[in-house]
Amino acid sequence: MGSLLVNDTAVKECLEILNSGLKSKTPIEVSATLERLNSGLSKSLESRMHAFQTGACGLILDVLDDFVDVKSVVRSCLKALVTLSSQSNELNEKGIARQMNLLQEGTSAGNSRLVMRWMKRCCLKSEKNRQAIFEAGVTDRAKEILQKDTVTAGELSDLCSLLRALILDDDLTIDYGNSVQRTRDVAQETVIFVVPLLAKFIHKKKTVCEVLKTLTALLVRNDFCVKVEEIGGVSLVLQTTVVHPDDENLTCLVLRLIKRLAGNDYVKVRLVVEGATSLVVSAMRRMQVRGRKKVNRGSLVRSAKSIHWDDSRYHQSTSDDGFINSRNIALDANFTNDAETLKQMQHRKLHPPTHSG
Repeated sequence: MGSLLVNDTAVKECLEILNSGLKSKTPIEVSATLERLNSGLSKSLESRMHAFQTGACGLILDVLDDFVDVKSVVRSCLKALVTLSSQSNELNEKGIARQMNLLQEGTSAGNSRLVMRWMKRCCLKSEKNRQAIFEAGVTDRAKEILQKDTVTAGELSDLCSLLRALILDDDLTIDYGNSVQRTRDVAQETVIFVVPLLAKFIHKKKTVCEVLKTLTALLVRNDFCVKVEEIGGVSLVLQTTVVHPDDENLTCLVLRLIKRLAGNDYVKVRLVVEGATSLVVSAMRRMQVRGRKKVNRGSLVRSAKSIHWDDSRYHQSTSDDGFINSRNIALDANFTNDAETLKQMQHRKLHPPTHSG
């Protein structure tokens, strides 16, 4: 209990220092005080609650405005705001304006990542925050970051995480949110820039996983799937499993994205031509050998079901032998105990969907 009181006292002292005669202090003094404040905030929930209730967020934003050109102070301020954002449900206009300004070109990669983490935490809090950040023009800032020649793997990972938080629809206090519209607009603006970066950072496993999860979340329309295929996304997605053949989590993410892409019949053909069927078979067999059949089983079966039948509109250009026979694959991988799944898969093979016109 004594340590908690010490931490609270340290936080209180730091806030008092920042609140008194701020403009008369040097950047070094302010930075040292902020680092001490961050140390205290990280040690207990009580310290964070005390800081939030005494108006620490507004005070730190004032510090940020006064020392916006001093990178060390900005970084310390952002660390504190990321920590305190877990206590606040609402984001005011001043905070949003500062977020947008800090994401502009010229901000260091480290500070840019902290801003995106701050924004992500705000998005996770409420639909109101998500909509406010979206309306402030976050997609334009995202495009600028994605098009930078100097964009780093860390920036791409944090940006992808932010975009997924931005399109969430989990606020039960809102009857009708705008998640669908946000997802559509974000996908239209960012997908064509995200996919090429998969090639640039294909050896960065964490970044690749973030990109795969984000593409799966954003591809909510047929034309988005086609757009990914047109810029070489299908081959890039499959290539990630060649670069990281033994990572089951990454393989699972690829399979989920295959299922999403296969929602478009044209892209489904391209998936087969590029070798997606072999990937599904290989994944099933590798996971069986390792005794991990339960892991990713749902993704494997759903991916197989999504690409196994031949669409009659593409029969002239694609041989039926090129399509996966999901029943045989399921048997090869010892999935025979899932009788209902095999029954559905075989039914689709015998009775493929019909198309009007």
